Amino acid sequence: MTVKQPKDGTINITVKAHQLYPLSPTETNVDEYSYLLDDDGFESRYGVSNKNYETGVYLNKKITWNIEAADKNGADREYDVELVSVTHNSKTGNPNFFDNETLVPTGNNKKKITGTVVNAPLLPDIDDNYTIHFTISHNSRVNPFPLDPKLKIKQT
Repeated sequence: MTVKQPKDGTINITVKAHQLYPLSPTETNVDEYSYLLDDDGFESRYGVSNKNYETGVYLNKKITWNIEAADKNGADREYDVELVSVTHNSKTGNPNFFDNETLVPTGNNKKKITGTVVNAPLLPDIDDNYTIHFTISHNSRVNPFPLDPKLKIKQT
């Protein structure tokens, strides 16, 4: 059996901005027009519930969320998507995998958020439920949207 070495991870979020922008920020609408893909190739396609999308992360390693519009040179070119925060959902009783309840972009890059998973070997073998908050801007109007996937600690 091959043992995987712990590594930093990435989750890419692609949004059909021109289609999602005018809609209400419901789970169904966000699922319909968002696509998630992690660096291990696990994906949640457009129209599939993101609630069950689970990315594995390693203790003491970084995870980065990136966001972009699906057709930035075409139908989405007049829409800007940005990450606002990644927030731990403490109401669910699950442990927070990070030092802070809320992670935010650093500097001027609002397309990326990075957090380091705490080095706590006794984290239970359960999911960390969290919400990715992002916005779509068009003609000086900004609409907020939530996305609710999960993280799980990978064992080495």
